[in-house]
Amino acid sequence: CVFFEGNVLYDGNGIYGGFSFLIISRSLIVECKKFVFKDGVFVLSKEKDYDLKPIVESKRKYALDANHMERLSGVGPIITHNNKRDLSKRDICVMPKLRHYVSGRTNYVSSKYLFDADFEYIELSGEERAGKTFLLEVCALEFYEKGFLPIILDCKNDVSNRDIRKVLRRAIVGQYKDGEAVVEEILSLQKEFKVCFVDNIHLLRDDVKASIFVDMLRGYCFKIIATTARGCENMAYEVVRTMKYVNYDIMHFGNYERDLLVQKWIDLEQLPQDVSYEKRVAVHNRLNDVVGRNMVPSYPVYLLAIIQSLETPQSPNNEVSSYGYCYQTLIFMMLTKGGVVIGDLDTYYNVLAHFSFGIYEERISSASPVYCQRFFSGYSERYCLLISPDKIIKSLVDSGILLDDGFSNVSFRYKYIFDYFVAKYISDNLSENKGLVSQLCGRIYDDECAMILLFLTHHSKNTEVLDEIIYSTMAIYQEMEPIRFDSVEMSFMDSVVENITHKLNQDIDYQKYRSDSLIRQDDNEMICRCETDKDDEAASDSDIEESWVSNEKRQVMKG
Repeated sequence: CVFFEGNVLYDGNGIYGGFSFLIISRSLIVECKKFVFKDGVFVLSKEKDYDLKPIVESKRKYALDANHMERLSGVGPIITHNNKRDLSKRDICVMPKLRHYVSGRTNYVSSKYLFDADFEYIELSGEERAGKTFLLEVCALEFYEKGFLPIILDCKNDVSNRDIRKVLRRAIVGQYKDGEAVVEEILSLQKEFKVCFVDNIHLLRDDVKASIFVDMLRGYCFKIIATTARGCENMAYEVVRTMKYVNYDIMHFGNYERDLLVQKWIDLEQLPQDVSYEKRVAVHNRLNDVVGRNMVPSYPVYLLAIIQSLETPQSPNNEVSSYGYCYQTLIFMMLTKGGVVIGDLDTYYNVLAHFSFGIYEERISSASPVYCQRFFSGYSERYCLLISPDKIIKSLVDSGILLDDGFSNVSFRYKYIFDYFVAKYISDNLSENKGLVSQLCGRIYDDECAMILLFLTHHSKNTEVLDEIIYSTMAIYQEMEPIRFDSVEMSFMDSVVENITHKLNQDIDYQKYRSDSLIRQDDNEMICRCETDKDDEAASDSDIEESWVSNEKRQVMKG
């Protein structure tokens, strides 16, 4: 909102006054700017910002606890920005698209729709680290600002028994100011004032049936928004089929969302508009290079880590090395989030290098328990391993580096991590693997070989290796005729320049044009993806019904 106040701009008698205006943002920050008439123009004479949040919070009868509010609005210690000391979710939040299957058809909606959607139960599914918890917390903050009372439950930690009132009571005491004093009042309020946010509903204890859990919750809250792992949808179908219910799948960020994320990050630097736009385009292009063709999941946590590493002063100036540094940052972030302490990182890096190279040599897609036992036995003979193999495997699975198929067979979750550590092993044992480097260079047209060589340039600064890689890339174009810039070729360039000049003379909002172009690009990619998944979508109704039946059986076994 913008409010004008103060002196009259012009009183009709040749005397100009001044004016002030207030800009009130949704985050309750008021920008006050005062202008006076000087030398024929109105100029800014004074400005000041005021934070209304403490005043508003003091007027709330039921306010969120300060520590809980900080946890909800903060982004954690891993993501930092040089120009913003206390980075918040609102500073960098870009809402993802949501996918919804209806009668075999795929619909896409903005997750902003969640705030106004007329559903009693909304289920958000997604891959690991798709941003489910982040989105849930953003929704909780939004409903809180709208005057509702959010109650957040994490089924991994908070739901320890079947007494739902006891579960809610403990949550309210920990999440609201003077929780012990107001908990009974909040529980007794009409449910139209309360919204329950349930994280990881698929991790409910085995003796807690999801359908009964949701049914009891709706006795206290008018809306329930839950997150679940992809493949675990509809666990509470037995009860939610009697409610206004919808399931959404959280989509990865497309070009448009990635561009918005970059823009929000760069806007924190408060650069001039033309400089900001130029940097935004450059960072977005480099981000797309690192993400590649689905090499890195295009989810906020990964994208922010990449942007941060591209912007950090320690990032190498060399473009290839800086990309390698980005992947290194991602791996570091995953390991530390998985509970690996800093002092053990070198051990994990070395184990991963040998483990990945062993898989590469044997050309297997996953490592069986027998293979893992044989690997660690051989590794322990060569190195002093102070951490148990079982703990290493568990930490790597918890961090998302490895994927367990449920039968103790493990594989690398993402291809870029596998290629990164294969290259690290080759770099660490270069004298033994010069022949392998030559083989990789001879097959540089292959994606896997190309990525291993790319990471090898990051790990190794050996000039012989780098020269061989450069020569192999040059050999790809040896049959191509170089450009001579003669009159024929230059005439073609003249026509291109003339066409570009004509377009530049048009009155075009270049930022809007670029945004529209990115949206069209995302739409085309979605169409291609839908064509690829056409068979799966055609069978979606039967698959969903089968999932419901399977989940009902699972719940019956629990009960």
